[in-house]
Amino acid sequence: MRLFIGIPVPTTSKIKELLENLELKGKKVKAENLHITLKFIGEVKSSKEFQENLRTINYHKFNLVLQELDAFPKPTNGRVLFIRGYSDGNLEELAKMIHNATKNVKLDHPFKPHLTIMRLKEPANLSNIIERYKGVTFGTIEVTKFNLYESKLTPEGPIYRVIEEYQLM
Repeated sequence: MRLFIGIPVPTTSKIKELLENLELKGKKVKAENLHITLKFIGEVKSSKEFQENLRTINYHKFNLVLQELDAFPKPTNGRVLFIRGYSDGNLEELAKMIHNATKNVKLDHPFKPHLTIMRLKEPANLSNIIERYKGVTFGTIEVTKFNLYESKLTPEGPIYRVIEEYQLM
């Protein structure tokens, strides 16, 4: 099974509007799949050890501001378009706690809070679209939980299933 840990993100009216108006060649993330990945686990035989370790995390609820666009690996050669996430360090702290609880899985890159909205078929210069949304806030959400997800890849796109929810205090 292929696992990751993330925060579900509801579709705000501004995110919905953005997704409807994007005219790029690629796959938009379906509304029900919107999430912020806290840690990618990858292929494992069982989720049991991760579930037990994640239950030990105690952290408080916090607000997350979704603001401005950016791209990986960089705006001038983007393959992934995303909305930045800001939380006064809370998201980073929660991600660090999750990493410590899942130390047997190495991080493949530094944590950068983001909400992926589209994956492009070919790299593109996304600087203009990023500039167009400079300063735009797509919403503020209260983060009350994180989830352990199973991810099944299909030709139509990934299918995510929540294995377990972890409530924040």
